[in-house]
Amino acid sequence: RPDWPGISHGRLIISSMMKKAKPPGCTCPSWYMDLQITKERTVAGPCRVYSFTLHQSIIQRMITFRLEKEIAKPLDEVVRVFADRDQMKRWQPGLIDIEPLGEHRPGTYKLTFQLGRRRMPVTETIELDELPARYDVTYDLKGVFNRVRHSFVPTGTGTTLWRCDHEFRFKGLMKLVVIFIRGDFEKQSDIIMRNFKGYVESL
Repeated sequence: RPDWPGISHGRLIISSMMKKAKPPGCTCPSWYMDLQITKERTVAGPCRVYSFTLHQSIIQRMITFRLEKEIAKPLDEVVRVFADRDQMKRWQPGLIDIEPLGEHRPGTYKLTFQLGRRRMPVTETIELDELPARYDVTYDLKGVFNRVRHSFVPTGTGTTLWRCDHEFRFKGLMKLVVIFIRGDFEKQSDIIMRNFKGYVESL
């Protein structure tokens, strides 16, 4: 269910890949103590199904963080590459297609990513374009809304400081699942920044 009023009951499928999901009786993170396991049943495959009582306090609705990278190129070169959509596929992992969504939705694009055998569509909307000082963009996909505020600042030594402020909001089941994978969002964002930094510096 997308929303839980106070305390809810249901079933949580925990994959063996989710390292933080520990069986009852072990030493668990503080948030896990609110997950009251009442019954365990083993099912086929690398998952276990638990019946649980979920307290509202552990439902994750939003994550925010800041990342920074210093790029060994002058400001004008960095911004020129960043604003060039024809070069996005060279530094965005898995990006295979960029489609403008028409004149009635200016600044909005459909991005398609290839993740293994699966294709994932993402709606990108440019909210504010005042490069290099500020560039606000949102990404909307199933269960996740991401807003990123970019800024580029010259350092005075011929390099550029790139700062990204991230805000992730979650819907539906993702409010619960993100408890186990929240670190992955920051990790993936850092990979994208390192890819861009490496690409610009190689030009």
